[in-house]
Amino acid sequence: MMTSSTSRGVGFYFQCAVVVIGFLGAASNGLILYAMIVSKQHKKQVLIFNQNLLDFVSCFFLFATQVVKLCNISLSGRRGHLLCVTVLSEAFALGPFLGSLINLAAITIERYLKVVHRWWAWPVVLISRY
Repeated sequence: MMTSSTSRGVGFYFQCAVVVIGFLGAASNGLILYAMIVSKQHKKQVLIFNQNLLDFVSCFFLFATQVVKLCNISLSGRRGHLLCVTVLSEAFALGPFLGSLINLAAITIERYLKVVHRWWAWPVVLISRY
């Protein structure tokens, strides 16, 4: 019986694409975090800094989870159970992802209030001058 070149299935290639996307996402968010810290913008743009940090952690755990899934580690015994409950359940990636969604909503509300209601932005301008 001959096997075709796609015997691994589309799922394998999808997981490889997710690994690449997770790595690139973590690397780019890490670069942005570094630039914000070096330029001291992380103190002025707290919500944006938090958003990048949450995205960095989420991409990192997405990358790590998919790499572990690609390795096909045996899930027998205590170590396998611990690995299944913590890493393969994607619980580590879910927390930062939900935090990122909530923070994105907070950024949207803040920007809306600053644009639509100008009086919301002027105390911040006065405080930042001193």
